[in-house]
Amino acid sequence: MVQEGGYSEAYVPFCAHAVLAALAGVENAVADPFLPIVLAQQPGADFNAAQTGALKAHPFWRD
Repeated sequence: MVQEGGYSEAYVPFCAHAVLAALAGVENAVADPFLPIVLAQQPGADFNAAQTGALKAHPFWRD
């Protein structure tokens, strides 16, 4: 396992704990205080539909 991308000293411990719990097959008992913020920053259905349409219209973008 490797970490790729940004690094947040405040958030990485929560992500790492969740990953390790999943790999160990145990319930993650630590509540992630940042999860609502992270979820709110994800693109919505409109963006996903536009992205899918663009990729279908320009299949060479996926290569």
